[in-house]
Amino acid sequence: MKYVGGDLYQLPHRRLDVIRRLRPPKGKKDMPYAELNSLYHHVLTNVDDIELVKEVLGVLLVVNPILQSSAAICLTDAMDDFLCWQPGETKACLSQLASIIECDANYISVLHASLSDFLFDPSRSHQFYLCQESILGDSVALGLRHMRQQELSFDGIIFTFSEVDSSSAESDLQPGLI
Repeated sequence: MKYVGGDLYQLPHRRLDVIRRLRPPKGKKDMPYAELNSLYHHVLTNVDDIELVKEVLGVLLVVNPILQSSAAICLTDAMDDFLCWQPGETKACLSQLASIIECDANYISVLHASLSDFLFDPSRSHQFYLCQESILGDSVALGLRHMRQQELSFDGIIFTFSEVDSSSAESDLQPGLI
């Protein structure tokens, strides 16, 4: 329903016609969720910059549940900060997904629990697949970037960051006492 009536720039009856014409690929009609897969594919195919959307969805669906007890809601400004984006970029990025993601000025909310099932299954999502291990690795790299931008200290230890020669086996993190 959100897909049909959720875009102010599209006539609802035309979007309903799109839904009616969606068909699972040949040989996949008996596959569970085939029609839902077709809808998700259609919505994601019409996104301007799918790589940015996948970055946000990855953080929202993989990293956010680790950080919070609720996997369904995330603050848009926190997402912008975490991704090192300008304020409002997350909301703009997700604006084309209004039928499956609710994104207002403050919050991002996944409308369908089945979205993560779709995105984490490469046989269903194909080019939209989200690899959880890659997302976590990218998130760790972003976390290190944030740490480099700030002085980090824990219990009397200050960590400084220095460039590491890729041929060196030394750690990037060098502790020093206060």
